[in-house]
Amino acid sequence: MTGNNKVWRAPLAGLASIAMLATMGLVAGTANAAPSSAAEDKATVTFGNAGSVTGYKGETLADLAGGYGYDGETWTADGKTPVDWNTVIKEDTKLSVLGSYNFVDKNSDSDSSVVSFDLSGLSSYEQLPGGEYFQVQQGTKELSKNVLPVDKGGDHKIVTEYLVTPLKGQPFTVSSLTDEKFLTVAAGDPGDQVKVTAKTVAGKDAVRTVTVKGDSAGYVLGAKSDGTKDADLVVDVPNKGEFTIPAWFSYPQDENNTQAETAPVWTRDRDDSGKEYKEGDSITLGVNEDRTFSLKSTTKAWTVRFYNDGELVSSQTVANGKYASLPSDPSVAGYAFKGWLAVSADGVDASNATVSAFKAYDKTGLVTKTNDAINNVAIKNNVRFVAEYGNKTTQVKVTFTDVDYNGKHDDVVKYFDAGSFLNASDAPAWTRSGYSLTGWTLNGKTYEFGQQFTDTTDDFVLQAVWSQYTADTVDSALKYVAVNDANADRFEASSWAAYKTAYKQVEQEYADAKYNAPASGITSETASKLVGELAAAWQKLVFKHETGANVLGGSTVHRLSKGGEHFYTSNTREIAFLTSTTSTSGGWTDEGRLF
Repeated sequence: MTGNNKVWRAPLAGLASIAMLATMGLVAGTANAAPSSAAEDKATVTFGNAGSVTGYKGETLADLAGGYGYDGETWTADGKTPVDWNTVIKEDTKLSVLGSYNFVDKNSDSDSSVVSFDLSGLSSYEQLPGGEYFQVQQGTKELSKNVLPVDKGGDHKIVTEYLVTPLKGQPFTVSSLTDEKFLTVAAGDPGDQVKVTAKTVAGKDAVRTVTVKGDSAGYVLGAKSDGTKDADLVVDVPNKGEFTIPAWFSYPQDENNTQAETAPVWTRDRDDSGKEYKEGDSITLGVNEDRTFSLKSTTKAWTVRFYNDGELVSSQTVANGKYASLPSDPSVAGYAFKGWLAVSADGVDASNATVSAFKAYDKTGLVTKTNDAINNVAIKNNVRFVAEYGNKTTQVKVTFTDVDYNGKHDDVVKYFDAGSFLNASDAPAWTRSGYSLTGWTLNGKTYEFGQQFTDTTDDFVLQAVWSQYTADTVDSALKYVAVNDANADRFEASSWAAYKTAYKQVEQEYADAKYNAPASGITSETASKLVGELAAAWQKLVFKHETGANVLGGSTVHRLSKGGEHFYTSNTREIAFLTSTTSTSGGWTDEGRLF
């Protein structure tokens, strides 16, 4: 850029204030501005199968594409209307050819439903955003301004009259293609073909050029689409016409210490008054007065970006030592927003003083509306803020699914809050003839129950694991609590007597089943039945007290049973409460002291 490039030294080093440097268009301790290379600052516009262009978010489509028009077609973003080439591009964009506007070589058949336009004769003087040829549905009341020609800058030529020649009508002249007489031909006879050529072109004696300088840090909108190949805007303006300086586009910055350049100031050639010009200022040109606006200075600023779930939601330019502002709280489905975490662009937070200051401001390390860190930490580097989320606001979905077989169980879905646990009792108690449900797998691996759901636990699926009952299963079950003197001493006499009877019954049924079974052995259904009978008998066994102490005495641990479940406690009040038959309906039985 141009501006004050003289070396400045303070008489005393301590007097070299940031404020004094800033007035000179400089900022202490910063590198020269260079456009960001970060992918999130860029956007790509794809033109169907014809190609694509990549530029920066915030540029107009015309500037990003380097001119008005692409590949001679008429393009659309919504599938209905021609795209506006002055649209500011904010994200990757896909355009397609607008068929109803594309030129098709039709004759004047009465059943044709379109009016065709030929603007090829204007291409020497003007850019054609809708292509040289396009067609409009018959009956259209007016043409879209987005297909009308745009002057090529810098050639000292402006088309001042157009000759319009319809196939089904008399030629006529208009000074502008926005003239209502021209627009009505689009609603003319079906199959009409309209040719437009330049009838009168004003030359250098009647046309001036205005140049507005840009630099490597930015440019005024239109500079990259004016038909020239540099960062300077060049516009043809009629003698005594008015010109207004367009808005400035500043290239985004990404490194910790490189600043964007904003608020440009220009001076005009052949103006000894030193008058300064800014965006939006206008001048009226005289006769034979080409004018150039040279960039005098810019104000450097830091770039502050806010991201939510990987997407850029806000980008701000903030003067050195000033303050950013928080965007609206973002959201991600299923999670609670906690605040913004400051990070550096290069991932080395220690080298970014502003990031360090934000993290030190609050013990959480986050920036929120509540702690107001955003209004208390001055911006002195480029900073990124990333949305942080906490506890899930929705539950974790756990699906219990069966393996494939005839008669498989339907899926069972349960939901759990973050912080809760998934226990074996939460799983469905499925049964299957001839099989035992032995566990569950997650992604092919055995799942261990008792795990806690966290803020980051995703929904998951558990699959049932079945083990087929066999004669070996029955043999193992009979050995689990065998009928012998050692086991007899462990249980209360009445429960042991009942168990022995059930055990003998299972033994007899097992012997009978094996005797009548084919060579392949007993069926899985029979094995399942026998093991089930033994399991029912196990649940009725009651352990003996292992000491002679009072049931409610001391601190001895007792085992309580209820329907096959067991509970251990040494709390005398708890034992009394759970086993009471008068004050509660607990239904628990005290099996005695164990240790």
